[in-house]
Amino acid sequence: MKKLIFTVILSLLTLFAVFSQTELDGNFSVTGKKYSISYERRRDVSGNEEVSRWFATIFCNGKNWELRLPVADYEVKNLSVPKFSETDEGFSLSFGWGGGRYFWHVDFFFKEIGGEPNLYKVLSTVDECLSFKDDDWKTDTQTRAINPPLKITDLDTEKINALLGRGEIYTTLVTCSDSDFNNEIKDKTMHLEVWRDRKWIQSLEYKYTEDFAELFGIKKKFKMVDLNFDGYADILILAGCTAGGAQPYYEAFFWNAEKGQFDFAPPFWQTVTNTNLKCDSENRLLYSSWLHTSGVMTYYIYEFAEGKYSAKAALFHDTETGLYSYEFNWNPQKEDGGINWFSYEELSAEWKRVLEFDGFDF
Repeated sequence: MKKLIFTVILSLLTLFAVFSQTELDGNFSVTGKKYSISYERRRDVSGNEEVSRWFATIFCNGKNWELRLPVADYEVKNLSVPKFSETDEGFSLSFGWGGGRYFWHVDFFFKEIGGEPNLYKVLSTVDECLSFKDDDWKTDTQTRAINPPLKITDLDTEKINALLGRGEIYTTLVTCSDSDFNNEIKDKTMHLEVWRDRKWIQSLEYKYTEDFAELFGIKKKFKMVDLNFDGYADILILAGCTAGGAQPYYEAFFWNAEKGQFDFAPPFWQTVTNTNLKCDSENRLLYSSWLHTSGVMTYYIYEFAEGKYSAKAALFHDTETGLYSYEFNWNPQKEDGGINWFSYEELSAEWKRVLEFDGFDF
């Protein structure tokens, strides 16, 4: 009983402190050594209703990023305004919510990647009351790595809801009931069903062809991978193999957050060489390569920004000599004079990571 009384008193004190400050001072802010945050309550729309919502804006080095927080009780039960703290790597936001048998404390940890705070870890603690009469509680703590790290500009209200322990409700589930699923392809059409918020939302079909790749030995499978690092999983399909079965070739359906459904091979996907694909979630990069008929393997590093992929760098590997170059003459009628070839040991650490990075296991 003591723990229950303490928990209730602590919750009331927290709410009283927040609402007292709000009533007396209106919006408020907290300043740290590197980061600062301001909290502002505004009128907003949720569904078809007007609500009073807190917005948090983080400031650092002349830049700022705004978070649209869930509405207490309306969207998340007894949600507190998150407490801001600076950490060794960046900052954290600590949320409290719950009621009845469950009380949650959830810490979001951010660090700077590419000049912008990224959510890279979530620490969740839930106290569950097994018996109010006997004051019997169970505490469970879980640390979840966010991989790839999620840009703060992509951290919308729905994602915050999911990360606060409501992930089951907001999970996108993709299923395939084909009889040859996970086996060698018999029916060259893969039928997929998409479920969101526990409701069916979309049917998808992928048709295997041998126009660009061979299907011999290929299994009908897919993987859920965040290919464009927007915080939503996409559907990656092993479409076949090229170069006599040596190069896996991929196609993909991308989640369109605005439409709330998957789109097949949107225009930005057409700019990617989609053979020997690798996804470096930690660095938010795609790697790919393809073998030219001249015996030269070309490697690419792609980054995704402003709604499109762009090739950050390219590397050429002469499979006959084993040497590498950052330039290559594709015209067989001309000599490769002036091209600087070098050994693997002379490659940068970034390119060694690309070459050694594991691809997809289908």
